[in-house]
Formats: sequence, C-alpha cells, structure tokens
Amino acid sequence: MLPNGRRTFRSTKKRDRKEAWDLCRAWEKAAESAGRGSLTEVQARKVLDEILHAIGESPIRDVSVREFFLNWLTGKQLSKKETTGRRYKKAIEEFLDSLGPKADKSLAALIPGDIEHFRDARTKQGVSAATVKLDLKLVRSVLNTARRQALILHNPAEAVDLPRAKSNERDVFSPADVQALLEAASPQWKTAILIGYYVGPRLGDVVSLTWESVDLAEGTIIYTQGKTGKKVEVPSSDSNLLIC
Repeated sequence: MLPNGRRTFRSTKKRDRKEAWDLCRAWEKAAESAGRGSLTEVQARKVLDEILHAIGESPIRDVSVREFFLNWLTGKQLSKKETTGRRYKKAIEEFLDSLGPKADKSLAALIPGDIEHFRDARTKQGVSAATVKLDLKLVRSVLNTARRQALILHNPAEAVDLPRAKSNERDVFSPADVQALLEAASPQWKTAILIGYYVGPRLGDVVSLTWESVDLAEGTIIYTQGKTGKKVEVPSSDSNLLIC
C-alpha cells in the first residue's frame, strides 16, 4: 500500500518466504510514516538499515558531521596550498563549533536550520559578509561531496541563502600615500612597504622574502607566489629601486 492509499505490487526478489515477508513489512512501515509526513531522512535510513539487516546485508554507511568534515579537510590540505588549507580549517572549525553536540551526530541529521544558525552566528561575530559567504560556500561544497557519496539524500546548505557581499574597489597607492606610510612605519615595515609598492607581491610573499631572493649581480628579485606557486622575476629597472 502506497502513502496515497493506492495498492501496488513489488517483487522482493526473495525466495525465502520469511525474508520476503520481513521486507514487505519494512516497506509498509516506511510507507505509513511517509503517509503521515513523519518520515525524515534519518528515519528513512534507519528503515533501510532494518531492511538490509533483515536480508543479511551490511547497513548503509553512516558518519558523524565532525568525522566527515575533518576527513574532507585532511584530503584538501594534502592537495591545496598551505594558506588555502588554513582558510578551510578555520571555516570548518567555526562550523563544527556552531553545531555544538550535533557535530558528533549523523551527517544525515543536518537540516537547513543548522546552516542558517552558523551563518547568523558568524554575522553576529562581526565577520564580513564576504567571509561568511565564502564559509557557507565551503560548507555547501563539503556537503555536496557527501551527497555524491550517497551519505545524504539532499544538501541542506543549498536551501540557505548566502549573504549579499558588497565588492570593494581597490586603487593603487599614490607616491604621497606611500610617503605617509613610510613616515609612520618601523624599519622592518618600511622595507615591506617599498617591496610591495615597487615589486607588487602579496603581503605573505613580501614577509617570506630572504636575501636568497635578491640577485645583486643581475639586479633582480626572484620569488615564488604563495597562492599560485608561480615563479616571478622582477626586472632590474624596478628592483634597483630597492637594492640601492
């Protein structure tokens, strides 16, 4: 009997009468719950596990939210840049903390409300809308991986609206801006400011430079971008401004 009351016939593909009867009863139980609107994903998995157990099969693979997210993170940390791995780690730790005890419950127990709670908690912490948006996209990506592995039927994060982040236009510093920064900076930061202004690397690349990056004979500065892994060689016409 289907949830709408219509009678139907399905083959259990079982030759043993008792096994076939147990399977039919499990199907009927699931149909009754669905008809009452009380069949959740977790309950559906439980019913399926009972069916599999009744016919001597292994239960559906089930993992906790924490286990799956941390396993996913480990895989990404091996394949991504170190800075990207740290960014993922921070977002995932914040997400798991927002779940409280639920982080150690089944991945299938997650609902859109859990994702909304995480979004709202990050916003209340004063985190920018752009960062919250990136965090939610990461959570959505992890859960899409879980869905593709058949650990969840639906991705609850896809039902949650992303915050609207305003894009900020950035302009280059003028010589007067740089002069003002140099006057206020310590000696170490003066070097970093000059390198950033004339060479154009990211801040992380600037602070990672060593004297081995400077070729005085050739008048060049050579470094590898931390984000892209691309090797960059600055022409002598620019680097001489720093070497002098």
